[in-house]
Amino acid sequence: MIAGVADDRLHNHSCQRRSQPQYGDLVRSGVTTLWLTPIDDNSDATSDYHGYGATDLYKVEDHFGTMADYQNLVATAHQQGLKVLLDMVPNHVGPNHPWANSQPAPGWLHGTPQNHINTDYDYPPITDPHAVEKNTISALDGWFANALPDLAQENPRVAQYLLQNALWWTESSGVDGFRIDTFPYVPRSFWNFYLKNVFATYPNFFTVGEIFNTDPTVTSYWAGGHTGFDGIDTLLTTPFDFPMQDALHKVINQGQSAKLIVNVLRQDRLFPHPEILVTFIGNHDMPRFITQANGSPEQLKAAFGLLTTLRGIPQIYYGDEIGMPGQDDPDDRHDFPGGFPGDKQNAFTPAGRTPQQQEIYAYLQSLLKLRRDHPALREGVQKHVVVDKDYYLFTREAPGERLLVAFYKGQAPKSLSVDLTNTSIADAKSVTPLFSGSAAKLAGEQLTLQLAPMSVAVYRVE
Repeated sequence: MIAGVADDRLHNHSCQRRSQPQYGDLVRSGVTTLWLTPIDDNSDATSDYHGYGATDLYKVEDHFGTMADYQNLVATAHQQGLKVLLDMVPNHVGPNHPWANSQPAPGWLHGTPQNHINTDYDYPPITDPHAVEKNTISALDGWFANALPDLAQENPRVAQYLLQNALWWTESSGVDGFRIDTFPYVPRSFWNFYLKNVFATYPNFFTVGEIFNTDPTVTSYWAGGHTGFDGIDTLLTTPFDFPMQDALHKVINQGQSAKLIVNVLRQDRLFPHPEILVTFIGNHDMPRFITQANGSPEQLKAAFGLLTTLRGIPQIYYGDEIGMPGQDDPDDRHDFPGGFPGDKQNAFTPAGRTPQQQEIYAYLQSLLKLRRDHPALREGVQKHVVVDKDYYLFTREAPGERLLVAFYKGQAPKSLSVDLTNTSIADAKSVTPLFSGSAAKLAGEQLTLQLAPMSVAVYRVE
């Protein structure tokens, strides 16, 4: 399962038909998993381009193809050693779904198109033991974007319908897990019911939930493996690590202190399993990382360096591996160049990439190979060595292997002298470059490194 491998790429795909899937480079790079955006049938209306406004929860969107195409995609991925996560949306349906104007039974939805609550996206009060219904009703019963009909999951019939739908999509193809949309906008009691039954049928299933919040005290409340003050365990395998995404963006693209990364890691105690948090630097709901970096490939590469060496399971948004630009949605969801009939560029091949695209791709590929080849980067314990506003050094340690990772965000080369006394590698006899670093000098417990500007280097410690 994905959590056992602890190295993964969750990859969104555009809602149009491509030629035969090309997964060879992904597997060779160390990628293990594909994340598909929702494939339920959606309206052809421009407002539903995103795929999150289903009109039929039992039909494949025709821009993707047919049920047979879906089954073939999963089978092909499995044959090549890849797992597949399907994007599930139990919170709502689309405005053109038949239920919007004709509910199957009273209480199927929260309201009607003419009379409903608009969500204010304020779900942190759900984590507050002092909150009352007034503080949480907008998040739980409100219509997303004031347009997407909100399902009443507290209704046992609705809950059973959604569970049966989840089992149907899984059984139809054998997908390996779900990425679950808008997770906090659904009652926690529903998640316990839903996931308990999913796991009872598929014990090795993997679920990752979208809790779009940068505060670990908020995101951790929905992580499975512990109960909240309400006595409920959501059973969610893991959330996305939005707090770390925010920290990496602020440190690398906004020049803020590297201590922000450690501030996030310090709160790992709130999660039952922080080692499987799904880390990322961007997704389909935010401007692309390189655009926020003002086009700097060095900053994007530094972000990839941290993403692949920090604790957690890294997710990479399609197109970031070649530095695709993109502003806010929908500009961040352009088609990947290549794979469609008539495309002028095919960035699936080295010959089809620009020199800068190839530079970024090759760098990420080498990082993923490094992670694949070194268990400490996938499964090792992470320990701080030294942190400053411009740099952060840490170790990843597993039985038989100790690695030192050095991140430096300064604009000029730096000679850094580090006292290893009272660190987990105080007994080091040698420190040798493994990835991107220059020679290190070790004298007793004093380590001297030569750090390149905006860089991540990895060293073997013996």
